[in-house]
Amino acid sequence: MNRRAMRLPMVVGFGLIFLAAGLAVQSLYQEYFVRRPLAEAIQHLAGVQKVAVQAGDPVAIRLWLGPDADLPYVLRRVREITLKRAGMLPGSTGSASSRVIEPRTGRAAAALVEIVDRRTPRLLAAYERLQFDIQEAMATGRFTRLPAAARAEARRAGLGEARVWVDEEYVYVRLQERKVGRPGGKSGGGWLYGVIPRRPGGGTGVEA
Repeated sequence: MNRRAMRLPMVVGFGLIFLAAGLAVQSLYQEYFVRRPLAEAIQHLAGVQKVAVQAGDPVAIRLWLGPDADLPYVLRRVREITLKRAGMLPGSTGSASSRVIEPRTGRAAAALVEIVDRRTPRLLAAYERLQFDIQEAMATGRFTRLPAAARAEARRAGLGEARVWVDEEYVYVRLQERKVGRPGGKSGGGWLYGVIPRRPGGGTGVEA
């Protein structure tokens, strides 16, 4: 075997070592300068219990929300924080859209957000029944009656609370079961969040 042939495996070997080292540095950069700061910024939002971030295009964000989160505020701030840091995220184009997301259905240019709540069959049934009132409000443009309809559904289902927010793009829903006192000051009962786009075909970028 000539020297040139002997050198080839060494050259390839060094190339693989340098590549592995570069990937390791990139992984550390993503962890300490991208994912971790983004997660920490979102973690400080009121109502957020836990957050997990996975870099990519779009960025994947999983939010564990408590029972009393102001859903429009949380999603708006998540969007703002993500857009601000979008250029730092490896694989991101930095040209993020301002659109947000809906439980288990939506996508956004900047981020795909999954909302983790504590939904129960009773909450899901109430949420499904409320869809008629939501769709009627979107069809007629009369949203003023929607909060009252949500409260009526909560009473009918024996829930503790039903809250509805409406902005130019989405209808936001928060349903809660009645809270039951538990040892240690904790309370039981489930809660559910939903986001419905007001325009047909308008995805939210949020999953719940």
